Amino acid sequence: MNCPSCQTKSKVIGIKSSKNSIYRMRACSNCDKKFNSIEKLLLKNITVIKRDGRRENFDENKIHKSLVVATSKRPIPSNAIDAVIQDIIETINNSEKNEVTSRLISKMVISHLSRLDLIAYVRYASSYQDFISINEMSRELEALSSNPEYQQEQQQLFSENYI
Repeated sequence: MNCPSCQTKSKVIGIKSSKNSIYRMRACSNCDKKFNSIEKLLLKNITVIKRDGRRENFDENKIHKSLVVATSKRPIPSNAIDAVIQDIIETINNSEKNEVTSRLISKMVISHLSRLDLIAYVRYASSYQDFISINEMSRELEALSSNPEYQQEQQQLFSENYI
């Protein structure tokens, strides 16, 4: 790969790999500038079928934006959000289908959020799930909050002194 500054050949001085990408640290042999390059696994062309029947190309940025809104001001590290997105992308990419419904994507996000943070779950579900009434949403929350599996994974907001 050529240096972005002087267009001379660069050499790899370090490599880090993750699940679907490789990060290469490079140094220019001419100007000694250091820079990084990323190799990512290309996703197959996936079409999302919207609720109204429209079709559009899959865009992981839409999932990211909705997760950022849902987890805003919550004690959730950005790498947890990235892991959720990566898992959803892998699930979709590993399926044999080239089309996925927006409803299925929403269910995958909700499944992750219900284990990650119940407040973020409520924020997301209130926008993306078809709750008919506040009672229906209340029943869903009651079912989640009474499930010990979800309570163990939730972060504690207050110390025992405040409860």
